Amino acid sequence: EEEEGEMEREEEKGEEERREETSEEEEIIEEEDKLEEEEERKEEEERREESGETRKEVGEDNIEGEEEEIRVIQEVPAQFIKYRNNNEEIEDDEITCVYDDREERRMNGKKEKEKERKKKDERKREELKKEKKINGKVDKDDNRRRRDRDSDKYEKRHKSSDDRSRREKKKKSRSREKSKEREMEEDSSCFFIDTSRDSHQSDNESHAFDSDVIRDIAIASNVIDGEESFTISSLYRGHRELQLKKVENTSFSTVFSPLGGAFDRAMRMWIYTNTGGGTVELATYEGHVKGSIKGFKQPSAIAVITPGALFAVLDFNGIYLIDLIANQKSVIAEGFYGSYRGLAKVSDGNLATIMHVSPYFITVFSTATKNKEVCSIAYSKERGNPSFICSCDELIYTSDLDLNVLSGFSYNAGTKLLSPVSRRNLSDSVNRTASVKTEYMAGVVSDSKHNLLVADASGHTIHLVTSSGSLIQTIPFSDNSLPYIAGLALAPTGRVMTVHRHAHKVELYDLVPIVTGTDQLSSGLKTFSFSRKSPPPTRRTFPFKK
Repeated sequence: EEEEGEMEREEEKGEEERREETSEEEEIIEEEDKLEEEEERKEEEERREESGETRKEVGEDNIEGEEEEIRVIQEVPAQFIKYRNNNEEIEDDEITCVYDDREERRMNGKKEKEKERKKKDERKREELKKEKKINGKVDKDDNRRRRDRDSDKYEKRHKSSDDRSRREKKKKSRSREKSKEREMEEDSSCFFIDTSRDSHQSDNESHAFDSDVIRDIAIASNVIDGEESFTISSLYRGHRELQLKKVENTSFSTVFSPLGGAFDRAMRMWIYTNTGGGTVELATYEGHVKGSIKGFKQPSAIAVITPGALFAVLDFNGIYLIDLIANQKSVIAEGFYGSYRGLAKVSDGNLATIMHVSPYFITVFSTATKNKEVCSIAYSKERGNPSFICSCDELIYTSDLDLNVLSGFSYNAGTKLLSPVSRRNLSDSVNRTASVKTEYMAGVVSDSKHNLLVADASGHTIHLVTSSGSLIQTIPFSDNSLPYIAGLALAPTGRVMTVHRHAHKVELYDLVPIVTGTDQLSSGLKTFSFSRKSPPPTRRTFPFKK
């Protein structure tokens, strides 16, 4: 405001100075006009004095008593004048007529003076215009400099204010993150599972998911046993191929950009991430939501550590351990800032995750000690985008979205070391045919015998491959309506949960055998068979090639 006031005062001063200059110029012009009039009058008087004639009308006496020759001017046509000498009587024949051009000369003199005066006025005007132009240029330059100076001050002031506001926002966000981390670090901090959808209560109410509820769910759900011995090959039941059949009548909640999930066989429940909503959702085996855990930023992966009791969540800032029995949430590792993807439990109960940005490391974190790295290994010299990870026994598998590469690593629980085992490019596998080639590799999940389900997001398919990457089958969908898959989760019954990031939803499918024309069919239907001539898969295991 002070600067604006100073600018206004300076402008007023400039206007006053301009007014004074214009008034002075007008006075000068008036004085010059007066001087010119006086000069003209003096010139006329001098001319009359030089001629020595005094003009008198008839019957008047001489001025100052002088008796000189009198010139009587008579008005005659064509300006002819009769002269008479000093009081001498002359006859008409002695009168001479001459043309009097004095009036004409006088008028011409006036015209010339008027022209000269006009020329002087024009010169003065031109000089004034030039001065005004110069002054205007100076004023414009001054105004421009003033505007530039004011704009620089304005920009500096606003830049400083913007920088200050950014710093304040960063400080506030950091303080919020630190406060959240402190809250999560506290051993006594509890999480709550919102069960309002199941109990028809308001969304604002939330209830603790305590041990009694867990026991009730585990008892009522008939805990699925035999997970360790489950193999996908056992689902063929003598048939050549499998297909995915969609499970109907599910009631999953609305999610935003989900990425990963897992199955807890003790509770018989699906656990999946609502990445865009900042929550972790829990649903029954049949696909009905039981509740959600809040307090996350961008959860992206789930790993079950102890079925029915412990599972881990990979969030934007770190890994968090959820204790369902003690109703607590604690920090396993922090400081990730969105640089890690995928989460899997290894053979000794620790957690493996992969850095999907440079420098691309696979790291195993301890679940017993906070921020403790058990071991790590470089992913590859190729800079891709590894985003999904699963494990079986001592082996860890990763899928790369950009390179379409399936990689295997071995983890030794005794020596706490990671070592690369295999690397297979699935985009060039199986005779390099377009029907089998992986277009955009996504989620990966393993059974107990290292048979892998690999999602092809852009190809809208799921491939069943061995641990070495050899294709067993590209599994079709019964209704041919598979959307863009991100993550996968597998139950020991052959039920698969697919997480669709772009479609913002979660669906369930059952792996069932395809009934061929040799099986019993209804009467009136034609028999049919698939043209695929590959031998049916056996129940033998598929060892990982070291």
